[in-house]
Amino acid sequence: MSKKVLYVTNMWPTHKTPWLGTFVKTQVDSLNDIGLDIDVYNISSKKSEGSNLNYIKAVIYLFFKLLKGKYDCIHLQHWICWVVVLPVFWVRKVYTVHEGEFFLGGYRKFFINLAIKFSSKVIFVNQYMYREYIKRDESNNDKYFFIPCGVDEAKFYKLGRDECKKKLGLRADKKYIFFPASPYRKEKNAAFLEAWNERYNGCENCNVEIIWGGSISYDLMPTWMSASHCVLTLGDYESDGMVVKESISCGTPVISFDVGNSNLYIESEQCGTVIKRNLAELDKAITKVITLEESDKSLLNHSYNLVNTAHSVKAVYSTLARSQ
Repeated sequence: MSKKVLYVTNMWPTHKTPWLGTFVKTQVDSLNDIGLDIDVYNISSKKSEGSNLNYIKAVIYLFFKLLKGKYDCIHLQHWICWVVVLPVFWVRKVYTVHEGEFFLGGYRKFFINLAIKFSSKVIFVNQYMYREYIKRDESNNDKYFFIPCGVDEAKFYKLGRDECKKKLGLRADKKYIFFPASPYRKEKNAAFLEAWNERYNGCENCNVEIIWGGSISYDLMPTWMSASHCVLTLGDYESDGMVVKESISCGTPVISFDVGNSNLYIESEQCGTVIKRNLAELDKAITKVITLEESDKSLLNHSYNLVNTAHSVKAVYSTLARSQ
């Protein structure tokens, strides 16, 4: 069993980017809670209010830091982090593939494949990537694990729609749909929802208000999800689908494109629906979902919670130690 683990990430929430890497932070916290000793080195890149020059600084800093032999393994949270620790050849590496950009191909997929090939153990949060690799590398299946990111059920749970509306100053008699991603992130397809709003959201049965995200703190996200009649995630790609799981955990149905693990988490009509990229289909889904009766409990399969995920990741570290 690995005794001390260093997480190397370029995804960590900040005041201006509260959505960035929350799943990494909560996993670290949950692993520490079950008795592991986890340190974190966050590379503050341009995406998180820093500078991409920090990647170069990280190469030098981590090389000398890891020369001291303090860590049993390094857990990488992005292919760029794998590049950063390439000179550290003497420490074994676990790589979690969070990058939905894998499905776009190009240079990103090339580097992701390299990081997968040259890591000791690989955790996939996406079911399709996992299946592809265990099929491609059948003789080495003990290297690969499917462990979606865990949901913090102590934070994301049914809070009561009316109570949350009142807390947020929303109208009790109005229906709300929540787009939690930043509308300025092109890959999240806010324009698709705006097109629906212009074309369809004047009808008597569908007149709802859109709540746009992007600057909502992680702590307030459960309140906004619980206050809404449905949550929409319409991105071009996803690796896992944290928004889907978190919303379902709050008892709020989700409308999603078939990306990430959305069709794995949306198990029933009460949980929402997976749609094609078609405005008429989106309109049909919204009209149906916002009329669903409010759930009085979480709709999430509890195997996807933080505690179970933490124990699954811990088990990966154990297999790494046994294979030494």
